[in-house]
Amino acid sequence: EPKESITDPSTDFGWITRNVWENKIFNYFTVVFGILCLAAGAPGLEDPAASFNGFVELFQTSRFAAVSLADVTLITLILTKEVADDYKIRCSPENVDKAALIGASTALFPLLGAAVYCALRPSIEE
Repeated sequence: EPKESITDPSTDFGWITRNVWENKIFNYFTVVFGILCLAAGAPGLEDPAASFNGFVELFQTSRFAAVSLADVTLITLILTKEVADDYKIRCSPENVDKAALIGASTALFPLLGAAVYCALRPSIEE
């Protein structure tokens, strides 16, 4: 059951949440790491048709690739909901309607979208 509000972050959050997950430096590092991972795969986009055909072949012949794709898909769907719930807690009451849109927008860039949200999200009011 998601929390409706955070009254006192120093008591509602554990040490790791207060000092790591809520730390903007860590969040920006995560975004940079995601961009570097995308850049590492960029040479494979020189011939998109061949890359896509290779992906389909790999997906059909490798259970590991199929499970990995299912994993990334589920993580993206779950993060979309979690981002929306997080935004409802952090935003001002007049912006609660935007939570579903903010959550859905993170699905446009799987995994990286949620990292960008974490870096740019509003702070919890103390």
